[in-house]
Amino acid sequence: MSHRSGDVLGRYQLLCPIAAGGMATVWAARVRGAGTFQKPVALKLMLPHLARDERFVKMFMDEAMLAANIQSPHVVGTYDLGHDDDTLYMSMELVIGMTLRDLFLTLVEAGEALPLDVALAVSLAMARGLTDAHEAKGATGAPLGIIHRDVSPHNVLLGLDGRARLSDFGIARAVQRQSRTETGEVKGKLSYFAPEQLKGDELDQRVDVFALGIVVWEALAGRRLFTGDNPLQLANQIANDPIPRIDEVRSEVPAAVADALERALVRERSGRWQTARAFADALAKATTNVAPESEVALFFRKHAGSKVETLEKRVRELMALPNDAPVDSFRTGPTKAVLPNAAPAAAEAAKRMPGLPRAPREEPDAPTPLRPKYGRIAAVAAVAIALLVGTAWGALHLFGTSGSETPAPILTPTPPPTLASAPPATTSIVTTPTPDVTPEIAPPTVVPTTPPSTSVASTGRREGRRPRSTHADETAAVAPRSASTGAPPSAVTPPPPPATSTTRSLVAGQDEFCRAMGTCP
Repeated sequence: MSHRSGDVLGRYQLLCPIAAGGMATVWAARVRGAGTFQKPVALKLMLPHLARDERFVKMFMDEAMLAANIQSPHVVGTYDLGHDDDTLYMSMELVIGMTLRDLFLTLVEAGEALPLDVALAVSLAMARGLTDAHEAKGATGAPLGIIHRDVSPHNVLLGLDGRARLSDFGIARAVQRQSRTETGEVKGKLSYFAPEQLKGDELDQRVDVFALGIVVWEALAGRRLFTGDNPLQLANQIANDPIPRIDEVRSEVPAAVADALERALVRERSGRWQTARAFADALAKATTNVAPESEVALFFRKHAGSKVETLEKRVRELMALPNDAPVDSFRTGPTKAVLPNAAPAAAEAAKRMPGLPRAPREEPDAPTPLRPKYGRIAAVAAVAIALLVGTAWGALHLFGTSGSETPAPILTPTPPPTLASAPPATTSIVTTPTPDVTPEIAPPTVVPTTPPSTSVASTGRREGRRPRSTHADETAAVAPRSASTGAPPSAVTPPPPPATSTTRSLVAGQDEFCRAMGTCP
């Protein structure tokens, strides 16, 4: 089911689309309450064809239930999970802005670097958000043991309010999760894998610490850490290549920050920071020059682009409409206020800066299955046609001749058509050996006719096309004549069978067949 601005799902009214992916679409929406109460939210709608797959439904519900238990200003909040008819949706905090990856690409396009104080502010926010996710507890107070498994610039949202937020817990692992990862199944982005992920070892929260270390390193350095062109190169770099200290790449980074980051990127997890909180505390102690949220907000807004500003303006206009406003009032003005797609910028920027984050490939939607009733009709029709053709072929091939003067019709399949004519493949009855006999289904009486080669009308040949050979010529090509007599080999025209009961039944069958075809004399 497709949705439009103004549509209502439960307590929520859709305002305008924000983004679309392989599993869901995200809309700016508002929740309506008593009187004039309303609140802007983001509504994540699961794609209809995936809503029929139990595995995807469990993943979607798991994401909502896990994220709803995380209380943090640095994690995108999740409010509600519901469904309306066949639409499954999740209500979340509306963050108007861009991803950290989008900011990376924009800065590369502008030839700028992320200011150190802003980079440190974003790094601290990510570390604190990951800490809150790792330490989240369920309704009973038991730790959930969440492992994000996909900490990357793609999943860090930078709001125009100056706050960085961790998002997308769709593949997170937790104690209370309903869905389970299949044995041998790999989830996440390879460029941000920890060495234990490559080995297929049992994972714990330290895998997120390593991934966060990569993201922080890239935010401070302004380039990718692992830049392999294919999965094998990336895996080899993650497992073996030396990781340069960040203060060697960017000299203005304090040594204490470089020390904290170096420990987060230790390949052996026993030597790594054991918790996200320990890493966050080390970064907080090491940083002395962190930009306040107000300055970060100005920087984000400066580089957000016109599409983000258009989206912000559109949401404000629609939120100003009363709760009982007619649906048509939501469908005027721009209807596709989508967040900026940085893929074109990535392609151009990659030419100038090696190691730039590549544009993400959109995951294709799962194909919609063929409707069962049409599949059954096609199957029945194919079987019926095959049975009819097979019956006719077998019956005609077994018919003998009724006398010695007239040879029995021989079933000769038309050879593959040439590219010039490309006629459809057919099966024909021909009379041999006389080449001037018209091939047709007819009683054994021979009807002389003009050779096809002397008339354009008789062959159906069009101007500029290669003339089709007659069936008699095709028979001669399939069964070469004897060099001495010029007659076709005896294997082509067998002698008439003896008049047995079987022959009589076949002749009767031939009469019945010709009557059905309307060709009996």
